[in-house]
Amino acid sequence: MENFVKTKKRNSLIEFYRFFFAFNVVIGHGLFPIDTPFFGPDRISVEFFFVLSGFLFFHSLEKYKNMSIKSALVGMVVSKTKPLLIPTVIGLVSNAILNYITNYNPLKVFRYLWYIPAMLITFAVITILRVYIKNDRKFFITVAMIGLVATVMRFSGSEVLFFFDYARSSSAISLGILFRKLPKINFKRKALVWLLLLPVLCSTLYIVVFGLAKDSKLFEAILDLILYPLLIYITFNIDFRFSLFNYLGGLSFGIYAFQCPARLVANLGVGNRWIPFLLIIVMAVGEDIIKRLIKYHKSIRNNT
Repeated sequence: MENFVKTKKRNSLIEFYRFFFAFNVVIGHGLFPIDTPFFGPDRISVEFFFVLSGFLFFHSLEKYKNMSIKSALVGMVVSKTKPLLIPTVIGLVSNAILNYITNYNPLKVFRYLWYIPAMLITFAVITILRVYIKNDRKFFITVAMIGLVATVMRFSGSEVLFFFDYARSSSAISLGILFRKLPKINFKRKALVWLLLLPVLCSTLYIVVFGLAKDSKLFEAILDLILYPLLIYITFNIDFRFSLFNYLGGLSFGIYAFQCPARLVANLGVGNRWIPFLLIIVMAVGEDIIKRLIKYHKSIRNNT
């Protein structure tokens, strides 16, 4: 049974998905300057990122299994927050200012960034379970049970009885972890993997682009519970490299987080709808340039 191999190379299709779903959030939040009946709702994008993060988190679980709870939690938080630090801090500051000028609840500083604490809390719970439950079979059964309960709460609409955001993250992240447990597809002809991917990809794009999940829990459930995990799982069985997709994927979290300063600018009375949107793009590109310069500077220092 062949499993996935961790690699530093980026899967360009996954990077394209990240950009696509980040862009869908911008449209769903009304920050795209052109009104369109297509795409949406923004919430379906967040579920994709949760499933993807769970899928990628699988590899770290083996490392955390043999660590203390303190070391495992610190390692998890650092590894998950360090790449997101600059956009997150800018987003939180923008939200704090926006809360102040609009008399909004000052404690709800995360706003669009609620994804981050929901993800970290779910990862923290799963990390602690991994430290305590050494037996693989028992651990994954526990993750499956958490995912099942969270999924029921997620689609029952019982927001009063359960922290809805954490039900979303627990459901999707658990599903991503469980799909990562599946063995790698081992077809002799690589074209057959593409034949598996195309109907899943086309179905996903059709539902998202035409907004079929806006008023339908059924289509939302099909995306969250079937298409997203299948899409990610099959795509990681394909070795695909394309520089443009990698670049766009690198902008995805910046596009997501820099909605916060864009929303602040929009609330300050800027009439031109292009300005907040262009601000998102410029800040995302600028952050990417800064990261590249830092990486280049580090490589120069290491080689001297």
